[in-house]
Amino acid sequence: MISSQSRQRFSTLKYLHILLLACVHALLFTPGASAWEATLAPTAWQYEEHSGAAATPFHSSAQGQALQASLSNNLTIWHQWQFSATAEVLQSLGRTHESWQFNNGNQSNTLSIQQSELRMDACYPLAIARMGFWTSYQWHQQSRPYQHTSSRETVQTLWLGSSLQLPVTPSAWQADLDLAIPVWVHTTNTVLSGAFTTTKGFRSHVGLTYNLPDTVIASQIKATYSYRELGGETLGTWLWPKNRWQTASLGLSLAW
Repeated sequence: MISSQSRQRFSTLKYLHILLLACVHALLFTPGASAWEATLAPTAWQYEEHSGAAATPFHSSAQGQALQASLSNNLTIWHQWQFSATAEVLQSLGRTHESWQFNNGNQSNTLSIQQSELRMDACYPLAIARMGFWTSYQWHQQSRPYQHTSSRETVQTLWLGSSLQLPVTPSAWQADLDLAIPVWVHTTNTVLSGAFTTTKGFRSHVGLTYNLPDTVIASQIKATYSYRELGGETLGTWLWPKNRWQTASLGLSLAW
């Protein structure tokens, strides 16, 4: 039987999905000055977990390579307000080695990660910068095969954040900064029942963009670094460890 709390969480997620999709539909089909942008970026990533004050302390770490792709639509429709919708996917390239350190020894397994995100931005140009607010729904999944079994952890997060974009001298350069907190988290694992829901954590992002000389299609080189921290909750005898997810990418963006 589904508890009332689970039904409430499911209902909340359903309405959040509907709201995001409605915003995307309005953005794509509202008349105005619209532009599309596609980005492809090889990405290096690192994932870590640590037990904090748990009775059995441990620390894990894994590093790997991934490919990240995104498609966004930017629209200016009201008093210079700029709105954008972005869909982004990240897929790790193969499985990487994950090492675990315990007081009484070490162990290892393989790990693969995939992630997708749907994000909505609203920005307004100021005298020397653009400041805005954004929200996003992020889906993040980790797969760990073992000798006799496997586990798959899925983290769904609704983020609320602010952004700042600054021109850098010379004018072909631009810097941007994001900071966000989770307002809804739903983490499940195939090896346990129930879900972790703590909203402790944050994420940050810094980027540097170089605008290449104009051609038929505008192009940019983008370098980014992202950091995310979540976790630190117990569910019965199970622990969702505090975890850090970091990515660094260098990619090419085309706009039309």
